Amino acid sequence: DNNLHIFHANSLDAEFQPLAVNPVKSSLGSSRMAGHFFRQNDQLIRPAQNGCRTYGGGIVLNRVDQLTVNAYKETQVKTLDPFLPPYLEGLHTLNYAGDIALVDGVRRLPGQGSRWR
Repeated sequence: DNNLHIFHANSLDAEFQPLAVNPVKSSLGSSRMAGHFFRQNDQLIRPAQNGCRTYGGGIVLNRVDQLTVNAYKETQVKTLDPFLPPYLEGLHTLNYAGDIALVDGVRRLPGQGSRWR
């Protein structure tokens, strides 16, 4: 969960190779993926889980500034914290399919102590 590794290949059925700079990121706060890469305003965005407070406690949006087989750089551009009841315990996923956005929230079940749904 602390290390982000990226791999590349010439096609989906070719053998994948690691980037020369793996792990490209080591951070509990934004290494674990929270959805697929997506484009917004001609920028490549990588959503990541913020695990600093709790597992999947929020989402961090990172702009990919450089991605080659020899280099990877990104800049944090936004944080998304849980905001809609009853899913106030965390956010795990942000994905897009056309005009549809999918957000996966976490809530604590009444009487379940530490159980999550």
